[in-house]
Order: sequence, then C-alpha cells, then structure tokens
Amino acid sequence: MEELIQRIIDLEARATAIMIEAEEEKKQIFEQCHLEIQDMAKHIREMSDNKISQLKGRTQYESDDRIIRIYGDTAMKMRLMEEQAEREQEFWEQDIYNRITQVKG
Repeated sequence: MEELIQRIIDLEARATAIMIEAEEEKKQIFEQCHLEIQDMAKHIREMSDNKISQLKGRTQYESDDRIIRIYGDTAMKMRLMEEQAEREQEFWEQDIYNRITQVKG
C-alpha cells in the first residue's frame, strides 16, 4: 500500500514539474513572438519610411495620397499580424503542452 501511495506522490510531483516547465516554455515562446512582432513592425515602418522618401520627389498631391495608403497598409499589416498571433496562441499553448507531456510521459 505504501508503494502505491509513493507512486501516486511521485506521479503528482512529475505532473507538477511538467506543468511548471510548460508554463515557462509558454512564457518564453510568447516573449519570442512579441520580439518577432516588434522586429516585423520595425521592418514595416522602415519600408514605409523608405517608400515615403522616394515619393517626396513626386507632386505633393500624389505623394500625400500614396503616403496615406502606405500608412493604412502598414496599420493593416500590423493588425493582421496581431490577429494571427492571437488566433494561434491557443494552438501554441496546446502544442507546447502536448510536446512536453509526450516527452515526459
């Protein structure tokens, strides 16, 4: 009977350790995703700034119109990236959990 109780205690300890590890890995992935989104946003802003610089040689009306569209496209791309990350967040969490429990199980 003692052996059975000890096995249950050991299993509970392993399960707790796995859950802690999964939570840490989830945090690391979200931090990495956040950094990648920031990098992508910076890259998109740089590309927008470059296009704006190129357009400054054109007539003011054409430039203003194009600049507005570029900023609109940039905002849309950034929102789409955020939405994609939000949609995939639950998948990432479940995938991490599944990988850890398969390796540890």
